[in-house]
Amino acid sequence: MNQNQFNPPATQALSLLFCLFLLFACTPETSPPQNQYCLNENGTCFDLDQGVLKIILSQPLKIEQPIKFKIEFPKHWKINQTTAQLVGADMYMGKIPVMLTQSTADPLLEGELLIIACTRPNMVWHLELEVELQDGQFIHAHWPFLMTNTE
Repeated sequence: MNQNQFNPPATQALSLLFCLFLLFACTPETSPPQNQYCLNENGTCFDLDQGVLKIILSQPLKIEQPIKFKIEFPKHWKINQTTAQLVGADMYMGKIPVMLTQSTADPLLEGELLIIACTRPNMVWHLELEVELQDGQFIHAHWPFLMTNTE
């Protein structure tokens, strides 16, 4: 083979593409640290967006029963205001406001939610939270959970 017929830039590009392919093909897929419906299992879990907001339910999830909860947030956050709502993920159920109060002593938000009944046998809900910090930054978080007609 004549060395003049050998095209180094094209060979280098192909080698680079092959190496990138191997890199991505051999990288293990990471699994989430918790089940996406962790509220159904333990009543305590971190949000799926930031991973720093921890929700703690006072009791298991039940349809049409008030459920008190607490949300722990990082101590360095200076919160200006919060809004929360319960929304249906599988079908539109409107936006059900959830009232929150902020603890003065601890980095906690406290609230109560009421899950309404649905005609579907299984319904995925999201508790959505928006936090406005004093520096103007907005933090969005949500916790999905599954409700069945048996709960």
